[in-house]
Amino acid sequence: MFADRASEQVFNRIKKYYDLTKNPYHLSQARRRVRLGETYFDKHILRLTDTETYIDCGANQGHTIKSFISTVGGKYTKIYGYEPETELFNNLKFLFRDSLDIIISNKVLGERCGKAAIQKYHTFSGKQDTQFCPNDTGDFPMTSLDIDLGDVIPTLIKMDIEGMEQQALTGASNILRKCKPKLAIACYHNEQDIVEIPALLRSIQPDYNFYLRHYEVDSPASTILYAI
Repeated sequence: MFADRASEQVFNRIKKYYDLTKNPYHLSQARRRVRLGETYFDKHILRLTDTETYIDCGANQGHTIKSFISTVGGKYTKIYGYEPETELFNNLKFLFRDSLDIIISNKVLGERCGKAAIQKYHTFSGKQDTQFCPNDTGDFPMTSLDIDLGDVIPTLIKMDIEGMEQQALTGASNILRKCKPKLAIACYHNEQDIVEIPALLRSIQPDYNFYLRHYEVDSPASTILYAI
């Protein structure tokens, strides 16, 4: 399934964590040390240029947008950030208000256009958090990357959207087939993500090579699938 031995080792450790006792020892053995800000931009895997068109799905507080800009030395073509939570969206708009080449959207990303609602769920630590889900009576606009980006040709997509990754990737099928952008996808919101997301991507774009990395010692919340 994966392109290197390190990925197979990470996969086996993460599977043991989920399948056995959720012992953090397995996470510590899977962990790869990187510099702050490199979690989605592992320089040992991604080869970025100064002409990237970067799509940040789950832009949150803007940390990954700023990390991307730092990684490419401020040289890129355009950035599109998606963040549906109203307060975070407004903060991002203010943060990047002087950057004409950074476009921020407050749409939920999914498989199709429609509406989405917020629902509560429990994180790995047992804390309650929120996530978006398709709901025709919801208050939030939902779109797909295929529709929303139109003629844009992405070269790099980062995705961390609280369990909606598989729906959003399905909604980007045309982009993945035609453009084959580099991908950095969160694979930890659901226990089967490390199996199901590579399988989904393989069915859409069979030419991808997959690399799996994990970046935290005591939490599963940093397992990233790279597709190149």
